[in-house]
Amino acid sequence: KVKDASGFPVIGATVEVLKTGLGTVSDDNGNYSISPIVPGLYEVRCYYLGYITTTKSVEVQNGNTVFDISLEEDILGLHEIVIVGTRGGAERTVINSPVPVDIIGSRELKSSGYTQTIQTIQNLVPSYNVTKPSIVDGSDHFRPATLRGLGPDQVLILINGKRRHTSALVHTNGTVGRGSTGVDLNAIPASAIERIEVLRDGASAQYGSDAIAGVINIILKKDSGFDFELNAGTQLTAFEKGYHPEEGLLDGITNAALMDNNGPFYSSDFLTKTKKVSITDGQKLSLHLGKGFNIGKGNYYLSGQYRRQGRTNRQGDDVRINYFGSSPAENTFDRTDNFRYGDSQFNDFSLFLNGENPLNANTNLYVFGGTNYRDGLSGCFFRRANDDRTVRSIYPNGFLPLINAKITDLSLGAGLKGQLGKNWKYDLSEVVGGNSFHLNMKNTANTSLGGLNQYTFPEGVKQKTEMDDGTLHFTQATTNFDLTRTIPTSMINPLHLAVGAEIRFENYKITPGELSSYYDGNKISKGVQDGPDKGNDAAVGCQCFPGWQNNVNKGRSSVALYSEIETKPTNAWTTSLAGRVENYSDFGFTANGKFATRFELSPVVALRGAISSGFRAPSLGQANYSAIQTLTLGTTLIESGFFPVSSAPAKALGATDLRPEKSLNLSGGITFNVKSFALTLDAYQINIRDRVILSEQFQGIVENGVDLLAKYLVSQGLSAAEGAYFTNGLNTRTRGLDIISRYAFDAGKGRIRFILSGNFNSTKITNKDKVTTPEKLKQYSETPLLGELEFNRFENTTPKVSFNFSTTYDANKFNALLRLIRYGSVKTGDYNDFGNIVYQTYRAKISTDVELGYKITPEFAVYLGSNNLLDVYPDKSRKDLSFDGIFQYDGTSPIGFNGRYVYARMTYNLKK
Repeated sequence: KVKDASGFPVIGATVEVLKTGLGTVSDDNGNYSISPIVPGLYEVRCYYLGYITTTKSVEVQNGNTVFDISLEEDILGLHEIVIVGTRGGAERTVINSPVPVDIIGSRELKSSGYTQTIQTIQNLVPSYNVTKPSIVDGSDHFRPATLRGLGPDQVLILINGKRRHTSALVHTNGTVGRGSTGVDLNAIPASAIERIEVLRDGASAQYGSDAIAGVINIILKKDSGFDFELNAGTQLTAFEKGYHPEEGLLDGITNAALMDNNGPFYSSDFLTKTKKVSITDGQKLSLHLGKGFNIGKGNYYLSGQYRRQGRTNRQGDDVRINYFGSSPAENTFDRTDNFRYGDSQFNDFSLFLNGENPLNANTNLYVFGGTNYRDGLSGCFFRRANDDRTVRSIYPNGFLPLINAKITDLSLGAGLKGQLGKNWKYDLSEVVGGNSFHLNMKNTANTSLGGLNQYTFPEGVKQKTEMDDGTLHFTQATTNFDLTRTIPTSMINPLHLAVGAEIRFENYKITPGELSSYYDGNKISKGVQDGPDKGNDAAVGCQCFPGWQNNVNKGRSSVALYSEIETKPTNAWTTSLAGRVENYSDFGFTANGKFATRFELSPVVALRGAISSGFRAPSLGQANYSAIQTLTLGTTLIESGFFPVSSAPAKALGATDLRPEKSLNLSGGITFNVKSFALTLDAYQINIRDRVILSEQFQGIVENGVDLLAKYLVSQGLSAAEGAYFTNGLNTRTRGLDIISRYAFDAGKGRIRFILSGNFNSTKITNKDKVTTPEKLKQYSETPLLGELEFNRFENTTPKVSFNFSTTYDANKFNALLRLIRYGSVKTGDYNDFGNIVYQTYRAKISTDVELGYKITPEFAVYLGSNNLLDVYPDKSRKDLSFDGIFQYDGTSPIGFNGRYVYARMTYNLKK
């Protein structure tokens, strides 16, 4: 039996017989049973979230051996065994790890109130930042996130300790993480997660590419019972539309100048008048069902989840003139909801499995994985009736193109682990996963095709209001074979050794959209159909996002060998040394190493630090992404857009072969730990060279009406006028400090816990003077490889200072949570209404989260809560950056601009 200090059974505790691969989970009486085991001396480990992991020696005799286990409560949550950060087999906890690791338990995941995993992590880890952009094409459905201010693709995601595949989407719009790829964490439902381990240190020498900023390891649930959860909530908010007369005027700009430059408006009230608007939208529903199955001596947990999210809209009134002339329709046109500026809507379905089964005394079979399908809908920019991109015979009042993203994510991992011979433990695994991003446009049109059924085009092309833009695909298969053993030495403690090998295959595809989504029909339709510009060339391609034109199918492989040695030369001193060599079929060879150490100055104070080299191989998406828009230059069709780095247009624009990013990570910290209080301070510096970036869109110098760049490209036999590509363009230095303090004490019949955590972070570009126009283009273009707005995006659009304070009270039936999150200030830049680059700093904001819970029965509980209870919004954007008052709020501010969210949650857990 597994019991707590009071003798009550601990239900769902994991019991493992070390070095055998055998284990089980305690039932609703706390009982467990493991068999068959031959007689002998064994080490038995037992752990359960919230208790200190216990390891005991057991002498097993013939027949039944009864061994009860008593677990002591871990009041600070620092003695949980962590998987991430070591391969050598030495047991590490949060507090004795030589590098900083956070653990987010299932209770913390649930009490955040959010139904998206990415938002939950942001709420609990100050160095993890998620922006809330809107109207940014595919990024509306998969938001970029950063750890320690680095890119979304510079943090490695693991599931049960195994590498997770990335998304097929490349972020190409003007958001944090522009040009990056990353893992879609929202494809992994929070309700299927037991805990999340966040390693805040470089770990490429241990895990390979992408682990420059750190590693997030998601541990899936293992359970033997049944659990149910229903979570429902809504945005319940009030915000101010419009501006006060002197609000948002900077750099000498006046309301009169804005009127003269942007008018005429249907109404100019937004410049000088405000109104309070109350909104209820963004309704969310999450339903989870999970069931554990004991099959033979093993346990499997299957969970399903359905999530639905309604859209939000925080646009200001669209005061622009919508129609030609003085149309009476201006008076009835809906100016309050013609955009979708906020969260996209979606329906989401997930199914996940996690299980393990002993095959014999020395071998365990394990499987894990799942599938996720998300059907989302987001808006583009509204096309007015007087806009030449509008086919007025179809949309007489203008139209809002809608992006219907259909995202499919699938992964399956399986493996064998156990004892190999007398001394070695092994783990052989295969993980296959993939992501597809299908982009379908609704409520749209290809303006160059004229009206519905108006013209006949070749190849079956026809005007449509719904078009298939194509699909991005990414597939990854990873094979690992790991060996670990403990080697006795002349030192006080043994040596823990790990060696392993990895083979990985990756494939990236672009399936083109239907021909109508990018076809140029101007020669047949004669361009714009009506209005003052009738007969001019019309915009080519599906409105908002022309379909992908090129069929791309690229693959690569990599082979890696790695090793790690860990030991304690003295009981107070821990050392770890890791190395990895890897060879990519497209980028060649890389070698990396890491040294980490921890030294206890006393039983409660320790110093720790690490130095490591790291790398990130450019993703296949970065190397091969292609999105081409066809323009008309005179009578010639000219291509513009994003060119693969190996293509002729990219090389003509100065592109060179991509190289892996290289990093040097330094970290050092101090830990202090007594029974009821703990403090950790960890400083870090991350130097990265050859960061892969998406260049600016190169545009030509115009002389005597001639575009010199287009002329040059045509002279090279290329039908191109301008374009962008990926390149190794930046060197950066990131410095920061993480602080985490914990305190807990008993209060009456319950316990109160406090956690205060913070992150100070700053990134600087160290080679700005070398980021200029490529040499071969200087006589044709003045566009630099990267401009000052992109410099600012790297340096100032993630918070430099963020804090998180939370306190919880847990009693027998009642619990309460109060969390204060200080999102630090950010600085953004853009071209204003007058064509000048201007910047704005959005001040730090504090979000207040609360939750109250009550257990009606031991199995059934209800919770009520709110995120951003005080309904705090970011600063308004300056008037000349607000798109005529329509976009009053900027999505770069991490607090977002949806306002207060309220929710209710009901849970039912039946242990078996």
